[in-house]
Amino acid sequence: MNKKITKIMEALLKNNHSLSSNQLAELVNVSPRTIKRYMKVIPESFNTFNISFQIISDKNGYRIEIGQEQRMKLVEALASADETSEGIENNNNIFLYLVLENEVTLENIADYFFYSKNTIVKKVNNLRNEVDRFDLEIIRSSKGLKVVGNESSIRKAMVEFLDIESEQCRTIVEEYFQKEKFINQIYQIIIDELIKANVSFSQEQILLILKNILVLLLRTQYTTEFNYENEPLIYKNYVIIKNISRQIQESFQLKLTETDLFYLSILFGTSVFTEEKEREIRVAIFYSLEKLEKSYNENFLDNSRFMKILQKHVMICIQRVTVDVSIQNPLKEMIKNKYYLAYEYALFFANELSKLLSLKFSDEEISYFALHFQTYIEEKKEEEMYRAIVVCENGVGTSSLVRMQLEARFPSLKVKKVIPRYLIDKQDFKEIDLIISTHHINKNLPKEVIYVNSVLSEKDFETVHTYLRSAMSTSYLKNLFNEDLFAVDVQLENREDVIQFVSNILCGKGLMKSTDSKHIIDREEYASTDIISEVAIPHFVTSKPSFIYFMKLKKPIFWSDDEVSYVFFGGINVKEKESKKIFPYLIKKLQQEGIKEQLAEIYTFDQLINLLIEN
Repeated sequence: MNKKITKIMEALLKNNHSLSSNQLAELVNVSPRTIKRYMKVIPESFNTFNISFQIISDKNGYRIEIGQEQRMKLVEALASADETSEGIENNNNIFLYLVLENEVTLENIADYFFYSKNTIVKKVNNLRNEVDRFDLEIIRSSKGLKVVGNESSIRKAMVEFLDIESEQCRTIVEEYFQKEKFINQIYQIIIDELIKANVSFSQEQILLILKNILVLLLRTQYTTEFNYENEPLIYKNYVIIKNISRQIQESFQLKLTETDLFYLSILFGTSVFTEEKEREIRVAIFYSLEKLEKSYNENFLDNSRFMKILQKHVMICIQRVTVDVSIQNPLKEMIKNKYYLAYEYALFFANELSKLLSLKFSDEEISYFALHFQTYIEEKKEEEMYRAIVVCENGVGTSSLVRMQLEARFPSLKVKKVIPRYLIDKQDFKEIDLIISTHHINKNLPKEVIYVNSVLSEKDFETVHTYLRSAMSTSYLKNLFNEDLFAVDVQLENREDVIQFVSNILCGKGLMKSTDSKHIIDREEYASTDIISEVAIPHFVTSKPSFIYFMKLKKPIFWSDDEVSYVFFGGINVKEKESKKIFPYLIKKLQQEGIKEQLAEIYTFDQLINLLIEN
């Protein structure tokens, strides 16, 4: 936390009366105007400490209103404050400040953001790396630091970095326009016009429009090199934007250019394509899904509701891509980790669509696609039938009751037989997915056994429900791994070496084709495998039984931008019912506490199986 904030808070805590801006300014050696900015952001800086208080402004200055218990917590927080901590300001707001000030010294930046000069130097160096992906540079001029690059790139970066939830960001924007509550008023103008036009938009779309309007207003003195007038446009959207622009001009004397109006109209994102273009997109969606179906043994094209919603989303997404608009997805990491299979579908789909339409979809957009595929997966789970045998001590009486209760509770469960325990050796399990037994079976069986009570309880129902939804049978999991597909202390240099090394082994064993290896490489080029606990999980689809090759590297390598020490290299047969549970199971296992330490201790195949199954 900044020392100036610490001094101000200590002064407020020591005094029961109000302290003026001049008194506080003299205390920390800043201007009274700067003190007013401090007061806006101080409460936010203590959010991480879970401390509740208010800064009260009256005619005599500022005072703090806080309960005794909270006061003690605040005193402890101030005592442990360290200027090396990140504080409330992030690199996003520093970027915004740099762009709006055009040229500014390190000293001025440090003063504005309440940091030491050394801290600002570190933050600016980090910011240089962040803006590099927009082809922008932060250079030193005779007057200080400035951001250089083409106007479209600057605007694109501003939209991504503009954090309107941040009080400091709001302060920077409001100070630039010299208007209080400016962002809230622009937001309300947008809402009012949408209500008048009887148009329904998601909160994400509204915030995207708001951020773009703010950026355009902040950059009105600069012209963009792109001409949007040739892009498809819906007249109703243009009228809404025109009315919003008119209200902004009347309220704040700020005017948007005609080019900006076209840009914002396109950004609204409903179907704006010519019939020919829309037909081209629909055909591309169809062929991309058809290829995805064949690769993953799914039936997307039969689900009309899924198709309709996905097509609508893709149309809106293509509009954004066409005008080079980036959209943030705050759920991206959760989607990639929790909905692994849905993200795989979305990635495959986006890759195919990109080839057909010559477009590039961002990771944020692909993650939004994944939500639609996850909905499809959830609906399919409800329809998927599982075949079971019910076993009890005597047979007919108890097990028949269990059968009736299970089928009544779970429409996706079909009980094929009810048998007494002594007949278990006589059964053919080829057409059976699981065994539900009311008594322990002291035998190794080829299918998973779920134990329940003779009189089913809610806990028993929950156990069965968990299996049907996500669990993977122990026998299936064990069959995925083989001692011939296990290696430790392998010395390789990079991702490409790993893929080639494993591919050569699997091709030699007849488990893989050279085209499969190429598919994995292409997939990695488009979007690299996510890394969890230093583990990479590359994979391909196979017509042979599913398997996983495990490799422990002698020393870590870089897999894209992440360090990797372990590899689970999968060949997945999507026709196997449990194949779609493999990745969710592995992801969940790799997210367990202490998993990296346990993986480091693996030197034998039995240790691996013990870690994945027995534990």
